[in-house]
Amino acid sequence: MTAAMMLPSAIPFVVSFARSFSGDRLWPAASGVLVLIYLGVWLVFGLALFAVSMAVPMPSPSVLVTALAAAFALAYVLSPLRSFGAARCAELCRRFEGRPGGALRAAVTRGGRYGMACVLCTAGVMVAVFVVGMSDLRLMAVAAAAVFVVKVQSWSVIA
Repeated sequence: MTAAMMLPSAIPFVVSFARSFSGDRLWPAASGVLVLIYLGVWLVFGLALFAVSMAVPMPSPSVLVTALAAAFALAYVLSPLRSFGAARCAELCRRFEGRPGGALRAAVTRGGRYGMACVLCTAGVMVAVFVVGMSDLRLMAVAAAAVFVVKVQSWSVIA
């Protein structure tokens, strides 16, 4: 789910990072580390959701559950927490001056920070998808589109 839903919307961040460290000989490896750290943050989020699902019985998918999950996702999208995450995502996508030899260290710190900002930005949609179930490909396509729309604002930062 992470690769399909989150990596496309992380393209501006990865491109900005690569541009910032293009003068560093380790920038290709650092870019790979950046993506792995980013995906690692999402792995931790997914494991937390899984742990909750093992402790709390999930409702059976129904029209009511789907409607409540969609309402939750919409309410979250309108929340200050999501706005903070989106602002942080956009801030981290801006090009900055990379220090020579600092690409790997920056990959770890910025990958983690960006991953956490993305979790804040899209957690409502992800939780809603998790509650409704991830086996419906139509639902997953709608959720992926929603995540993309929520996060696409950061693309203008590097345009």
